Amino acid sequence: MHQDHKTRITGVVQDQLAKEKLIGEDAWCEVSFGLVLFQPQGPDGQPVPNVQPQILLGWNVLVSLKTNLLGHPDYALAAPIPMPLPPDQMFRQAASMLLAAVRQKKEQEESIPVGVPKQ
Repeated sequence: MHQDHKTRITGVVQDQLAKEKLIGEDAWCEVSFGLVLFQPQGPDGQPVPNVQPQILLGWNVLVSLKTNLLGHPDYALAAPIPMPLPPDQMFRQAASMLLAAVRQKKEQEESIPVGVPKQ
């Protein structure tokens, strides 16, 4: 029996976003399978010293939020999951982490008054 993993995994990510997005937030996701660039990170979220990034077979999860600023691009971040078929919980964790990071990026950039250069 053939199973469409991309459709199932996209549904898992969309379900997690639906649980966590705020009222009025327009969150969107894209999931793809292929070669991903993976940089191992320590518990502090920083790259592990002296370890080179690796190209592995896995999934890439992208989460974006619509901007409130006319003419500005949406905010988006992606994360690789370097396994052919990891458990759904890994996709849920990636969606949660990415949504929080994109939300923070959006809040920081949209709090800068229009016409004021970023530093």
